Order: sequence, then C-alpha cells, then structure tokens
Amino acid sequence: MQIQNHIAKISWTLADKVLYVIYGFVFLIQISLLTPENIALFNFLIAFNTWIFVISDSFALQSIIQYGFDKENQSKVNSYAGIMHLLVIGVLSGLVYISRYLISDMFSEPRFLEIIVFLPVLSLLMIPRTFCLKLMLRDQAMHKIFFANFIFFGVMVFRIISFKLTKNTIGLDDAIYIYLEGVAFSSLAAVLMTLRQIRFSLKGKIQIKKIMSFSLPFTLTNSVNTFTKYLDYFLLKLFFPLDQIGLYTAARSLFKFFEEGMNGVNGLIYPAAVRAASNNDKPALQSMITKAISFTLIGYVFLSLALSLGLAEIMITFFMKLDYLESILHFKIMLIATLFLPFNILYFVITASGRHYELLKIVSQSFAVSVLSFILIGLSGESILMPIGYVTFYCAFAIRAFFFVNNHQIISLKFSDLFRAFGDSYKFVQKLIAGKR
Repeated sequence: MQIQNHIAKISWTLADKVLYVIYGFVFLIQISLLTPENIALFNFLIAFNTWIFVISDSFALQSIIQYGFDKENQSKVNSYAGIMHLLVIGVLSGLVYISRYLISDMFSEPRFLEIIVFLPVLSLLMIPRTFCLKLMLRDQAMHKIFFANFIFFGVMVFRIISFKLTKNTIGLDDAIYIYLEGVAFSSLAAVLMTLRQIRFSLKGKIQIKKIMSFSLPFTLTNSVNTFTKYLDYFLLKLFFPLDQIGLYTAARSLFKFFEEGMNGVNGLIYPAAVRAASNNDKPALQSMITKAISFTLIGYVFLSLALSLGLAEIMITFFMKLDYLESILHFKIMLIATLFLPFNILYFVITASGRHYELLKIVSQSFAVSVLSFILIGLSGESILMPIGYVTFYCAFAIRAFFFVNNHQIISLKFSDLFRAFGDSYKFVQKLIAGKR
C-alpha cells in the first residue's frame, strides 16, 4: 500500500479523529460540570448502549463490509443487515429495560434505574446513524463520515459550552439530553448523505447461511473483545463505589483519544485487508499492516511520553475540578496500553483471513487474563490499580496475535518491522525533495 496514493482518505480520517479530540477536550468540560457519581452513571448508560451496538454491528452490519463489495449482492446484503440490526437492537435494549430492577439489585445501585429508562430511546435514535455510517465505510467515503460526526459532536459541543457559560453544574438528565440531541441530528444527516446507497432488495446470489456463518463467530469474538473496552465499569462496580468509578471514567475519557485513533486506523485497514485477502495479495497485506502498526506505535509512544512528563496534569487541572485530580494516576497507568494498542490491527487482519474461531480463542484467552486481573484488583480494594485490568487485556492480545499471524503465515511480522516508519518517512521526504528539484 503506497500511502501517497491514499492521502485523501487518510486526510479525511485524520480530520474525523480531530473531531474526537476536540470533543474529548469539551467532554472534559462536561465532566467538570458533573459530580463523579453522575459522570459514572452517564458513562454506564453510554457503555450499555455502545456494547449493544457492538453486538449488532458484529452480527448485522459487518456483513456490509465483508460481502457488500459485490455490486450484485449489495442490496440484498443491505436488506439482511438492516433487518438483523433492527431485531438485535430492539431485543437487547428491550431486555435491559425489562430487567432494570434486577440489574439495579445485582449491582446494589438504585440509581441505575435513572439511566436505563433512557436506553430504548437512545438505541432507537442510533439505528439510522450506525447503519448509514457502515455504508459510508464500505464505500470508504471518509468525507461523509467526517460530516456525520461533525454534526454529532458539533451539536454536543455547542450545548456543553452553552451550559458552561451559564451554569456551574448540570444534572445527569442534562448530560443525557445533550447526547440524545447529538445522536438525533447526526442520524438525520447520515440518512440524507446516503440516500443513494440505501437500497434494499432480496435479489442476489448471496445466501443468509453464508452471512450467518461469518456473523456468528465474529459476533462472539467481538463481544468478548470489547468487554474490557465498554463493560469493565460494571465489573469494577462490584467492588468500588460510584465516586471511584467516576475518577476511572475521567481517565478513560482522556485515554479515548488513543482508542479513537485506533478506530480510525482500523476503519482504513479492514476494508483494504478484506480486498487483499480475497485477492490473495499477501505482499500488499504485509506492507499495509507493517506500516500501519509501525506508524501508529511510534506516534503513540511519543504522545504517551509527552503526557507522562506533565501534559496530562496540565489537561486535567485546566479542564476539570480538583475532585478529579486522582484520575491523573489512573490515566498514567493506562498509558502503558499504548505500547500494545497498535497490535489491535491484527484483530482485523485475522478476521479478513477468515480464521474466526482461532481469533475467538485468542480473544477469549486475553479476556480471561483481564477479568482475573480486574477481580484481583477488586479484592485488593486498591482503586488506583483499576486500569491494570484494561492494560492486561491489550498486552495479552498483542502477544498472542503477534505469534499467531506469524505461525500461520498470514503475514510475517518481525520486531524490526515495528520501526519501519522511520525508514519509510525518510524515503518519502527524499522523494519529495527530489521531486521539487
């Protein structure tokens, strides 16, 4: 993969991630308007909703990427994906809503009832946005993804800043309504931008059996893979009070900059990896993956060093209240995960290669190590150690995936490949200078 041939897509992806960074800073302002207990509850609602959509994305929407490149089958794949998406979201959000009293009792947290009542509405508003964004990703229309997210974040940024200028504090309901407004406007914009791509039909050669044979193992794998990312809060709530979870949430909000960076990289890599794997173009896959891992890793290492050496303290003390100072220590522990996050690209490489059950095994092993870490930390009662369970998952996955892709000759990933970004950047600069001459 020649990076210079994909500058436009990469530029729009980077611009999209800049939106996440800007919103991330503004979200820190929102955190400063909320108590640690309320920010924890708000995050529980978002985690509930996000994990439900992760399940549906894996089971229903991922087939749009996996099988949607064939023009003959696109409308049929859209139909199957749309129907399954509606069913999964409706059933899961409905089950959580019906079980709200049981969930509240299970976690000994009566205030869960305050947030679960919003879940069905939030899920309904999210359905058009998520479906249309997947169509954009299939077509690699990164500029459309940017504008859909611009509206999503823009609405929330405007509302948060308005509250900051007029109030010292806001309630939990205010935070939830801000999010609902952003989702609603973004869903409308996403639908309008993909009207030509929203085609439904049952005409096509692809069978539901083939889609299900991909979707089921992929869903199992992705649900386990994302547990640590979205539902670690619930596991920690079994051991720690809401205010401590709120501090952990603040640190995770800062770390989301790194997670969204990986989402952007994966959004570019996965469709290209599917194409390379289907064409059996191993050299292209090799070049693409080694470059992506190397550039991401080196960038993350430099940014982590800057944050560890004082930038994190500046950000937290500038944007948040003194109540959140303890979250700096949580965040610095999380920064260890940046050494392993770039290897998450291998998740999509293994997926594209069709080795779904082997990937499930790798993810399950990493998940087990992570859960054990969370339990041990919970039993210790040391809340400052909460991020270690998160770091452990990515560390375990990176090690297992690294050896797996090499042992099964999916790609040949050497330790030296992790530093190829330096050499590639030097060659790119040399070409630019030679071209100007």
